Amino acid sequence: MMNNKWVGLILSLVALNSAPALAFDVEIDGLTGDLETNLRSHLAAYENHRLDRVSQRQFRSVIDTALHPYGYYHSTFKSTVKNDDHLKLEIVAGEPVRINSLDIRLDGAAAHDEEFLALLAQTQLQLGAVLNHQSYDALKSKLLSLAMRKGYFDAQFSVARMEVTPDQNRANIQLHFNSGDRYQFGEVTLHNNQIEPSRTQGLATFEEGQAYEAHLVSEYQARLIETDWYRDVVLAPNLSSGKKIHQVPIDIYLTPKSKHIAQVGAGYSTNTGARGSLRWLQPWYNEKGHSFESKLEISEPEQSLLLGYKIPERDVINDYYGVRFEAKHTDYLDTLSVLGDLTFEKHWRLDDDWQSTVFLKYLYENYQQASDSNETQVMMPGIEFLYEPSREDTASVQHRHLYSVAYSSSNLLSDSEVLRIEGSSQLKLAIADNHRVLIRSYLGANFADSIEDVPSSLRFFAGGDNSIRGYKYNSISPKDEAGELTGGRFAATLGLDYQARLCGSLWGGLFYDVGDVFNESSHWKQGAGLSLEWDSKWLPIKLDIAKGKQSEDDYRLHLSFGATFN
Repeated sequence: MMNNKWVGLILSLVALNSAPALAFDVEIDGLTGDLETNLRSHLAAYENHRLDRVSQRQFRSVIDTALHPYGYYHSTFKSTVKNDDHLKLEIVAGEPVRINSLDIRLDGAAAHDEEFLALLAQTQLQLGAVLNHQSYDALKSKLLSLAMRKGYFDAQFSVARMEVTPDQNRANIQLHFNSGDRYQFGEVTLHNNQIEPSRTQGLATFEEGQAYEAHLVSEYQARLIETDWYRDVVLAPNLSSGKKIHQVPIDIYLTPKSKHIAQVGAGYSTNTGARGSLRWLQPWYNEKGHSFESKLEISEPEQSLLLGYKIPERDVINDYYGVRFEAKHTDYLDTLSVLGDLTFEKHWRLDDDWQSTVFLKYLYENYQQASDSNETQVMMPGIEFLYEPSREDTASVQHRHLYSVAYSSSNLLSDSEVLRIEGSSQLKLAIADNHRVLIRSYLGANFADSIEDVPSSLRFFAGGDNSIRGYKYNSISPKDEAGELTGGRFAATLGLDYQARLCGSLWGGLFYDVGDVFNESSHWKQGAGLSLEWDSKWLPIKLDIAKGKQSEDDYRLHLSFGATFN
């Protein structure tokens, strides 16, 4: 059995976590739960007073103030002060006041509203129950809040009365709530809009004449922001102008983004060394909401120029066409490549969690991969599916999955026949406030007669800080007779990280990676080590120290950091 010393210690810890700290010790006998917690909170008013100068009348006032809201009006107490810093209160709460009569009534349109009826069914105010002032105040507050949220803007209490007769331990409650009529959405007016009105109105989450719901206004605002056309969006219900006809016109005040935005980025990675980027954006190219993007990225082994044009449909966020062109030069290890990639895309959302993209890619590449030199072109139609839950089951789980299939045929402007399948998954699991597990996996396959039928940029390589750590970037690959990297037709990798928060945004952890790139049979490569990550949006830094089981290096350092400046 637990002795009195440990019982006292546990009770003290509970009191410290549930009430303001006092400069003196308080021992309370006779009260528990909310009654004790509320009394300790009120005693905080005397934390700087000498206890021998606090009168019995003052103690009486504090105890009454703490217990009356919970229906106890007949308490008695005895106070004892020891050594000027220890107060003992022995309290008998007495018989509580109970609800003798209860008259709660809904009038107006809300009398038939299921949400209002459910709210009344859940109230703790019941005949014969101990009076609780907080339950009474909470019901009043919830009724008014629900009315404002659902558009009952004329709602008011015609009667709101609580009568307490302490001598008889009785309380009588009357709450008559008249909601009046429910308002409807009125006309939507756009102010300072640079985009065709039909585009922005097509994003609306409500229609004129529909019953008012406050959350629909917030959702419309969020969708307008998501278009990336505006720097600021304010939706203002104009209650006064539609009051006579019970309508709420909506004024939308828009601040367009700059038509031209330049961004500069710089960073470093052990994969590619120092790197820099220059990005030029046009969030809205014209009044139809088209957008344009160009991005130049430069590092020692790779240089690329990306151009993209986006054409939204009526659902401008989820449904759009895209055209992308990328020119890229790579000179790294046993790869020398110059390519041009032109892709036409159609994006649309299948449901809240799934997005899909149909694309047609034309790739021209002049490359030398190990001893294989070639100039080739492929035309690859394909489809891609992205699963990214819009609402996670719990705040502690985040996951993302991407799958794609593409095919090139020698009968369709292609020099070879290749069926390409890819799949990747990322999972972040917070197992406690300061502990998390990260899992990432990748599977890729090029089904072709031989590796020579696959252009260099479509072949698989592994190794580096985003792959199998402990190995040099893109150094895991089948090799030819001269020992040069050829790239592979198949790839499979899996990474597991456990991280613990060291302080603030600084995380430390352990990791294990496994995988391989191969043509016929696999020989699994393994890497393990320690990680240090500063998870900052301004200057993210990640450091991995890894040992690859089959690596030529004893240990390998993987470092990356970088930031983008607007």
